[in-house]
Amino acid sequence: MPDPVSPAASRALIAARLGIGLAQGVALRALSAMVEGAVPHPWAAANPKGFGLLVLLAALLPLPVLLGLGHIRGRALAAWTLASAALILLLGGHDLRQHGELSLTPASNALMLSLGGLLFIGQALMAAADAGRRWWPRYPDLFEAAWRTGMQLALALAFVLGFWLIYWIGSMLFSGIGIKALRDLGGRSGFVIPVTTALGAAGIHLADSGGRLTRGLRALLLALGAWLAPPAAGLAAAFLLSLPFTGLEVFRGSEAASWLTAAAAGLVVLINAVHGDGGSRGEGSAALLLGLSARLSAVLLPVLVALAALVLARTVGSRGLTEMRVEGAAVLALLAAYAVAYAFAARRPAMRAIEPANTTIALLAIPVLVALNTPLADPARLTAESQTGRLLRGEVAPDDFDFYRLGKAGHSGGRALAALARHPDPEIARRADAALPRPETPPPATLEDAAEAPLRLRALPDGTALPPGLAEAMMQVRPECVEEECVARLVELEGQDTWLVGPVYGGFRAMRAEGAGWRLLAIFNAPLQCRDAARAGLRAGPPNAAPWLPALELGGVVLRPVLPRDHCR
Repeated sequence: MPDPVSPAASRALIAARLGIGLAQGVALRALSAMVEGAVPHPWAAANPKGFGLLVLLAALLPLPVLLGLGHIRGRALAAWTLASAALILLLGGHDLRQHGELSLTPASNALMLSLGGLLFIGQALMAAADAGRRWWPRYPDLFEAAWRTGMQLALALAFVLGFWLIYWIGSMLFSGIGIKALRDLGGRSGFVIPVTTALGAAGIHLADSGGRLTRGLRALLLALGAWLAPPAAGLAAAFLLSLPFTGLEVFRGSEAASWLTAAAAGLVVLINAVHGDGGSRGEGSAALLLGLSARLSAVLLPVLVALAALVLARTVGSRGLTEMRVEGAAVLALLAAYAVAYAFAARRPAMRAIEPANTTIALLAIPVLVALNTPLADPARLTAESQTGRLLRGEVAPDDFDFYRLGKAGHSGGRALAALARHPDPEIARRADAALPRPETPPPATLEDAAEAPLRLRALPDGTALPPGLAEAMMQVRPECVEEECVARLVELEGQDTWLVGPVYGGFRAMRAEGAGWRLLAIFNAPLQCRDAARAGLRAGPPNAAPWLPALELGGVVLRPVLPRDHCR
């Protein structure tokens, strides 16, 4: 909101923002009510993708309006709102087709990050262009708009979290004297959702109206970031100078590429902290030190980006593409643009070439993010094509190929797996067919229904019979093997026969026969990102004892035991 502003305009602005926040909350509450309970609303169940798009629109579309009010003229704001809706529908529709396979699956994390980045970049560019009344925004306007938007969002989030912390403390105090109305009200989505969105809108307005305060906070953050540039540049230079003595052979794998990419991105941020809005940094030794650090970082940046690209290329050449590697390649492409532009800017007075470079690369980021979330460069599609090609070219043997992980690569991975199940090679076809998802048993509406639903449990290797009573024991522990098929394999733990059953919410249960019944020995938990590998490892063969007993190793994943609840009585 421009400073100064008339009281009448301020009242109209806060009223509009609160109205939009409340309307957003009511819409989200109505959508959440459609999927509450055991059975979702018939329309939502019949149109899961349409329902998902409505949720995305209700959650994200009000933000450009809330942030643009008072800063973007009416026609321009209306055009940007329509463009935002088109982006949400285009990218959200593709994401739900790719990853929302069977039911009311929420949008993927990659989509939410991409949409957040696109809306933020577009908001800053639109506000800056409208402020200068020109198609190509001036850099000071873009700098101001980007920081204002970021500060509004951050302070609004802090305001919402602060309110709910106070509310929770107050409800606990009243509960202590027997008044539980506040606590009960805070547990109802019909209250929490509209209040949260209205508070978010109010937080955006409060951050907007305190323009001087936010500009002061921005100056402080930039100063702190600028003084991190000298140690960052020194560490980067020392690292690169040590490479001739250590070589690159020890620097392999996606993790190494990730660290190099993070280092390059960090230098970009710190260079911009030193440069600021392009104004004078003052005079004296401090300004000289900061300027030299920014120039040194700009010179080192292309080397870091080139090393990251080299390590990533080696990894892709030996292991093929994955979704994370495709996304990493896209980030490196943008960092390469920064590296070239900043290396050129380091040779210019006051590094002024940074300013048009930042604006141009912000525009370039838009088609890159759109491509990653559409069929043009969909990471799931590229992953499925790359991994399937490696198998068919003989670069990886069927025994070593992770068919189950291929099936997780969205709709593209499922289609590739189905094609492999029809492959002339009987071994490839057999393994692909075993990894194909089977028709799901509809989830039980209640726990009572779950107790009567058929258990989906089979013994490994195929053809092995389940021991008497194990299925009943699993139903007594938890009816988790109703919604997802579980497998059981006979292993030796502590010198005795034990059945390892899973996955049960990603973990594996060690069950041992005792007399006429079964006892739960332990639950072996798998890290969230490693559960698919552990599941594939159990299907492939018995686990190995990890170097530190009594943990197990499945498919390269170390599983650590957790004592069951009855051992703690």
